[in-house]
Amino acid sequence: MFAGVYPDEVAGLVFVDPTPDFTQTSADDLTDIFAPIGLGQKERDEMRALEKPPNPATPRPIVAESAMASAMAAAGFREVQALPPLRDIPVVVLAGDSDREWPTSMPVSFDMHRWVRQWLNVRNASLRRFAAGLARGTFVETTKSSHQIQSSEPGLIAWAIERVLRQR
Repeated sequence: MFAGVYPDEVAGLVFVDPTPDFTQTSADDLTDIFAPIGLGQKERDEMRALEKPPNPATPRPIVAESAMASAMAAAGFREVQALPPLRDIPVVVLAGDSDREWPTSMPVSFDMHRWVRQWLNVRNASLRRFAAGLARGTFVETTKSSHQIQSSEPGLIAWAIERVLRQR
């Protein structure tokens, strides 16, 4: 959003394990995630039933950010879609491929580990397409990290920042 609103203030971008939601033209998880592994609406409903309100101890800024992200996703990321394309700047997208930090043992009737693997495949493919669609985009998928790349591979983050700075 910042790069779209203030393009002259951004010389490059490093995305660290971002959500691919803003890169997708449709968020049809039934078709993309559930159906390819033999699941349907029943299993999707099971997962939705597990969604809980935030813990009262969660800091208000985190609750607010989560609510804003949910609202943006529900609206199809209209604000992001309305922005002009990114200028010709270097962009590195880092994506973890490990499922270590994802909930693979939820109380559902299906193999959650399989679901998480499919979700990661779909997510990373979307991020790969996003990076490939940029004039100076680079996509790096790491099997050594899950969602917390900054903790498990800080050197990879430093490399991505250096790459962007060298390409400016």
